[in-house]
Amino acid sequence: MDDLIEVLRRSWPARTELDIDGWTAGLSEGVTRRANAVFPRTAPPDVDGAIARVERLYREHDLAPTFQITSRSQPADLDERLDRAGYRLVRPILVLTAAAEDVLGTIPPSGTTCQCQVHDAPDDAWLALWWAVDGGGGPENLPITKAIMTSSPAKYASLHDENGIAATGRLALEGEWGGLSAVAVRGDARRRGHATAIIRALLETTAVRKVWLQVVADNAPALALYERMGFTTATEYHYRVLEP
Repeated sequence: MDDLIEVLRRSWPARTELDIDGWTAGLSEGVTRRANAVFPRTAPPDVDGAIARVERLYREHDLAPTFQITSRSQPADLDERLDRAGYRLVRPILVLTAAAEDVLGTIPPSGTTCQCQVHDAPDDAWLALWWAVDGGGGPENLPITKAIMTSSPAKYASLHDENGIAATGRLALEGEWGGLSAVAVRGDARRRGHATAIIRALLETTAVRKVWLQVVADNAPALALYERMGFTTATEYHYRVLEP
């Protein structure tokens, strides 16, 4: 699943990317771990020297040195090297995939009378709800997060009810792939089919053939839900973080 790993990286790009002997170091002012991590795509001639350069770079930016470890990380023993160097394993993530038509086949016709709208960019109401339900960090991080998410092609769905915006969703667009994320429902509007209505709207209004999403490995309820929708585990990754 090497191609999928690269698709995931492009769908949430760092604000700044620097090359360190074949590794790509992402810097985004500490907002989201994925956009502030090293993607080790090729093995550097001097691995220990490259690790030291990473550590200096991230500390210069007041960030914990962080590596995203995937099936394509190089060198192949990098995870073990980082473990021996004191890097902590953080947040194992499963990447699930499915055919778009199979996912749509599991979603019944919407039982809600609310209509979904799909746009090329998130508006303020979309951002406010998603950040309130599922965002990370304080309000000062929202502009940076918006800049990250809107720097790659995507569609944004919203659903409104009598109380305003009730649900959001994002579908990253990478060729035949679509990446589902930011599916959030307002607290008082849950269990009304809004999340699946959002997913249906995003898939029906785009030409993606295959869908991916990411879920924390120990989130059993979410995994069970996605399996019922036709998703299976395609690959996984985790982070190695050197704490201060």
